[in-house]
Amino acid sequence: GRELDARVGYVPLARIYLADPGRAVAVLRRAAWKGARMRPPFFGDLAKEAGRPERAQSRRFALWSDFKFLIRPWTVWIWPGLLLACAAASLATWRRASPRGRLARAGLLTLCGMAVLEFAICAFADAHYELVRHLYVFHAMIDLVLIAGIVWAVQVLAQARGGAARRASCDSFSASVERAS
Repeated sequence: GRELDARVGYVPLARIYLADPGRAVAVLRRAAWKGARMRPPFFGDLAKEAGRPERAQSRRFALWSDFKFLIRPWTVWIWPGLLLACAAASLATWRRASPRGRLARAGLLTLCGMAVLEFAICAFADAHYELVRHLYVFHAMIDLVLIAGIVWAVQVLAQARGGAARRASCDSFSASVERAS
């Protein structure tokens, strides 16, 4: 544990993974696979005193974590896809955004970068020690990116719908003015 950490730092560890990219990809796949589980199976949350078996877990509020575990085979592609899509949308719409919109996009870009770094640090530095538990912060960041993306999409759709309604009302107003004259 600590002796190995003292002898092998992050630079030698990076050299190992850079020298063997196949090993790095295997570590990332393993981390994505194991990281899809938000509720580690070896930690229970029910009291043994209540007559529950050891490591028993409550099913309350488990819908989201069960869904994430269900999509586990695709998380190698879903998480990077979500982060890339949000970053690309933020960058693509940067110029047209208001100062407040740019601030929101900068926050989203920062959050995407933090999620990538968190996942990489957990995958490569903590790859063999309680990975599921160490990825809790990553899960929180992914959830925030997902929520921000949904809110942004709803806002864009509402603005587009509102713009179409305004254009329709302006067209009907100008048509009624033309008929009156």
